[in-house]
Amino acid sequence: MPTPAEPSFVEPDILVLLSRDMANSSGSSITIREIGLIGRPNCSGNQDNDFAVVLFARDVVADTVLNNGQVLNVQYIFKTVV
Repeated sequence: MPTPAEPSFVEPDILVLLSRDMANSSGSSITIREIGLIGRPNCSGNQDNDFAVVLFARDVVADTVLNNGQVLNVQYIFKTVV
């Protein structure tokens, strides 16, 4: 689950940083080639009605090897421009 930071207000813009740590506890190294952010924008709290999963961001990254026990931190910054 991503952790949102407090919004930052830089007149006239607003920035929000979403951060997530992902730990590799698989027992071996893994190679990360893409990262992304998905969510349910119409989440009503009723799981029977929450079908729609939306891909907000997807990025292909250079091969990154994460050894067993290592943690990768991924951050997305959302910015409104007025």
